[in-house]
Amino acid sequence: MCLLMLVTAWLVSNWNDAPPQPRPAALNLPTPSVPDAQNAFFTLAGLRAAADRNPSTAGQALWKQQLDHVGKSFGDRFVPNHDTPPNDTEAILGEQLSGFAGAPLVCESQADVCVESWIDAADALRQQREAHALFGTRCEQLLERDFAFDEVLPPMRSSVEPFAMHASGASACSKWLLSGAVLAWVQKDRDQIGTMLGNADRLNRKLLDASHSLIGQVIAMRLTHNTLDVATSLAVRDPGLTPALASLLEPLPDQVRNIKRWMAVEAAFLRGVISEVEQQPRLPAGEWDIGHWLTRLHIGWHPERTMQLSDSRSLRSIAQLDEGLEATMRAEASGGLGSASSSTWHGLTWVNPVGSILIDISRPAYADYLARHADLLLHHEVAALAINIAAAGVPGAERRA
Repeated sequence: MCLLMLVTAWLVSNWNDAPPQPRPAALNLPTPSVPDAQNAFFTLAGLRAAADRNPSTAGQALWKQQLDHVGKSFGDRFVPNHDTPPNDTEAILGEQLSGFAGAPLVCESQADVCVESWIDAADALRQQREAHALFGTRCEQLLERDFAFDEVLPPMRSSVEPFAMHASGASACSKWLLSGAVLAWVQKDRDQIGTMLGNADRLNRKLLDASHSLIGQVIAMRLTHNTLDVATSLAVRDPGLTPALASLLEPLPDQVRNIKRWMAVEAAFLRGVISEVEQQPRLPAGEWDIGHWLTRLHIGWHPERTMQLSDSRSLRSIAQLDEGLEATMRAEASGGLGSASSSTWHGLTWVNPVGSILIDISRPAYADYLARHADLLLHHEVAALAINIAAAGVPGAERRA
């Protein structure tokens, strides 16, 4: 009898979802600030386009192709449609699709190790770069013009939306510029070293400044690390380069602002995951799964309440950042930002238990990503110290101090 009363009370408590609420302003996603035709996001996505195609147009076509695919219903997304032409990615990108391949240009070691290998194999590196002259020319021309970049975000309808389609092109462009700087050093062309490293730095700062997604920021930070390492490695070999590296030592974009931005995108992504869960197809006729049918009836599963819970936790995470990056990292390390309240039991709640479990298992651990932002600032400071020490000719024995 008691069990029946308990189950009845739970059913009554979980019968109705929360009423819809406006999205918190702090979680609003940015509207595009650069027209598609001028946005380097699409140009970077299409840098490998065939010689007879415009990289920007190719990038826009690839983006539309991806959105059209994920725009299908959950069930249709994985069902072949023989009335639809096959994926035309290769037709859009042509022979440039394969990109860079093989050593010495492709180097997966730390940047200073890559510099050493590029110097040792300078002739092979030059020949390899010549095979990718079309790509390299596009990369350099893009950065020599008015480089307008604003990461384009998907509609966030599901967990398979395309993110950071510019990443491959940006990474390859950075590799082209850094390897070009090393070749210029071998050829004792300081002006070209400054141009190549300056363009690489410009690329990094634009990506840091206008990447909205977490993956976009992670890519921008990695490329910035690589550029600083290559610059430092060359400056140690040639202290006279310091004036040409001045732009690299300027303060980096505000990392707290960047974190708040990708946290808002992560919150929107989680809303897409919740929507996708809600849109999953019903069981075939004749099949019975009490858990499935309870969620279909929104008993114990409240999509709107789950979205509001997710948003409230994201808001707490963003508000914590007002106390600074270091304080936020400590809060994350001590138990997690926006974690579940004390009213939960092992992640379960009396109302909307399915939603609370989904939020707990889908919420990423932010500690590592916060540390990457802090590490970027420290890495930038270390690079500046190393370059200035080399320029000042400080003896090795005195450098520790």
